[in-house]
Amino acid sequence: MENELIKSIVCICHNDGIPEGVGLLINNKHIVTCAHVVAQVIGKEFNDDTIIGSTLNVIVYSSQEPVTLQAKVVKIQPQDDIDFAGLEIVTRQDIESPRNKFLSNNLLSGHQFKVFGFPNYYNNGVWAYGEIRGRQANGLIQVECNASSVYFIKKGFSGAPVWDDNLNGWVGIINKADILQQEDNISMIPKSVGATMVPVSVLYKCWSEVIELATTTEVQYLSQLVEYMQSFPGIVAYIPPNITVTYKTVKPEPFVYKGIKWPSEFDSSVSNKRTNDGYESTEIKNEIEEVISIHSRFVILGDLGAGKTTSLQYTVVKLSQKRLNTGNGLIPVFVDLSDEWIRPSVDNSIGSYSIGLKNLLKKNWTLEAELEEMLANGKAIIFLDGLNEMGSDKIQKRNAIRSWLQGQSSPRYAIFACRNSSYNKKLDLGLPTATIGKLETNSWISIATKLIDQMNKDSDSQINLEDFLNLIRSKEQLSRILSRPYFVGLLVQIYDSSGNIPSTEALILNDFAKIVWERERRQQPDLPDFSVMKTIMGNLAFLLISGQKFTVSYSEIVQETIGFFNQFFKQNEVSTLNKVIKACVQADLLKNEGNNYKFLDEFYMDYFAACHMVDNPTKIPKLPDANNVYVPELWTKPVSYFYYLLPEEEEILLNVVKILVTLNPFIATESILVLDSRLKHCNFLVENLLKLLEKPCSTYLKRVLLLAFKKLVLNPTTKLSKFLTTRKLICIKNLWLHGFQANYA
Repeated sequence: MENELIKSIVCICHNDGIPEGVGLLINNKHIVTCAHVVAQVIGKEFNDDTIIGSTLNVIVYSSQEPVTLQAKVVKIQPQDDIDFAGLEIVTRQDIESPRNKFLSNNLLSGHQFKVFGFPNYYNNGVWAYGEIRGRQANGLIQVECNASSVYFIKKGFSGAPVWDDNLNGWVGIINKADILQQEDNISMIPKSVGATMVPVSVLYKCWSEVIELATTTEVQYLSQLVEYMQSFPGIVAYIPPNITVTYKTVKPEPFVYKGIKWPSEFDSSVSNKRTNDGYESTEIKNEIEEVISIHSRFVILGDLGAGKTTSLQYTVVKLSQKRLNTGNGLIPVFVDLSDEWIRPSVDNSIGSYSIGLKNLLKKNWTLEAELEEMLANGKAIIFLDGLNEMGSDKIQKRNAIRSWLQGQSSPRYAIFACRNSSYNKKLDLGLPTATIGKLETNSWISIATKLIDQMNKDSDSQINLEDFLNLIRSKEQLSRILSRPYFVGLLVQIYDSSGNIPSTEALILNDFAKIVWERERRQQPDLPDFSVMKTIMGNLAFLLISGQKFTVSYSEIVQETIGFFNQFFKQNEVSTLNKVIKACVQADLLKNEGNNYKFLDEFYMDYFAACHMVDNPTKIPKLPDANNVYVPELWTKPVSYFYYLLPEEEEILLNVVKILVTLNPFIATESILVLDSRLKHCNFLVENLLKLLEKPCSTYLKRVLLLAFKKLVLNPTTKLSKFLTTRKLICIKNLWLHGFQANYA
């Protein structure tokens, strides 16, 4: 067995033939290894742009005799929790390489493994044996060598592919070994034999165009899907929400596939509302499964934090468990539409995006059966999350999705999730919609109870439920926030750490971010303080929203960040940036997907973008457009957080608002309305607001300006009346004197 496996091994060596690490020969051209191995051999830093294209020597063992070849670096991802490099052989040589496929499986704990490396003085390589323990917080897999193993994982094993004896396949590559302490003089057994492995799921995302995944059994696929979904805290405390389903009874005829017509989403029924193009009907359901039984394809809508994603994940778990327990039912597939769409070309044709969509769907499917056929025949059901998170080319992607839904191999069951405010003509799929309702009082109490019970059981926390509930009830302004389950979870964690409960979304996110960052700093004392992290993440969030993107590559982060933060990074800029990014991933603020990063939740992206605007007010969304749109849709949430994150010091606050008045009068006046008690009287603001009243603007903005003016001056009626008469703004004067005072006082 070992002799056959050695044919897949590659030795990454220096020019003098001394081994540095190991790689896996994917095919006769490509090699997978660790980024730090490549950097050591080439003698360059990770951030050096010239590392891509650099060449190095590799020894392959697929032929009868070892052969030394040259390979160039074509992919690299130098993060501790990824540590990936892809090499391409450039020497012309016939190589008898096995076609190696990785096994993507999250259920590896307890499996026996073997790994081949080149430690010092063993240039021909040695085998080490051990057991896979489990996943760490950063996504790496912990492995440990058996005490009976003659050799242990140490320097020279980096990049070595890990063979799982239970599954008979490659499941990852070694990226780091614990430092071996001095051997015990009596037993001569090293005191540390642990190491970490980069799992296949990460490797595949880094180089999916080259790496192939071996098929898994249905039990393996469903089991790891359940394990992955249950890792999200919202699943533990899930409460099925009320769902209002809305659909029109007059629809275009659906595509007929092999004589089968899917009628459920077009059923006629007793209608209760007449529209211009047919009849509209509504139904109330308690769970997504109930909706699926009537509408096989629909879009689930909800506000940010309402539980759209959690509802999809909960349904995936239920369907997977049903299939595992009974062998019957639909096989679920979960797809994140904010993931990078792999396209064969960069053109904007529907065909190119359609191929990209199919590639995206296949990334989440590891069974041998064809996913397209399983979906078309109604044997599988697909859940597609983040319809509103598809980036600046969302229209092209929407068109590809619509083409897929109407095509010859259209899916029988397809459930989409989208933010309510974003589901407009640009994203409309022509499907029925199901809107998630707000939590009732009993529901949010049930969620809080479940979360607190879980935290008290799994950690040292001893939260008193009644004390928590009483504090919540004492803050009336929290009622709207508690209607969304996401914030219930955040409040529990904030209360556990500080005994405090903030009263606005922005302050809740601010306190939570501080708590998780301080938690990381206790584990890694060399991390910078919260203000530095907030500045880095703020810049990243602002870049993403400005570019209408939800993911960003590591190279883009380095390019956009280094130089912007010179005041923080006097030396080792990339090293410090890497530490912050890694810590944010471990703190569940960021999520890494191969070479790309995204904020784990939109909330964090909006919050950090707001922080960035507070520190850099000139970057606030500029003056309204011709349609009097004072805040573009994608900036609505960051701006709403912005008001509550403004500085406490009155002088600094006034300076920020002075800048805002000239850039965006709407945001400036809203800031004044929210924070009038801190702004007090300011002649500069008064004069600028009066000038704005003379400019063409909507009636609503005039009203807002007048109200802001009233809050800033001591005797608003007299001053306004005099000003408006002088400027002959009689219409606005009448609005103020006869209606506005009474309505808005």
